[in-house]
Amino acid sequence: MLKAVILGRDPGDLSTIEDEGSVEEAREAWEALRGAVTAGTTT
Repeated sequence: MLKAVILGRDPGDLSTIEDEGSVEEAREAWEALRGAVTAGTTT
């Protein structure tokens, strides 16, 4: 799932993930990290 998020792909079958909201949280975290790296402000 994390690899799919990072590559911008469909994560596929998520039926074994207890909280599917965590996929969106991972996506948001990746976007924030990618934006920080692009801006040169990693923390």
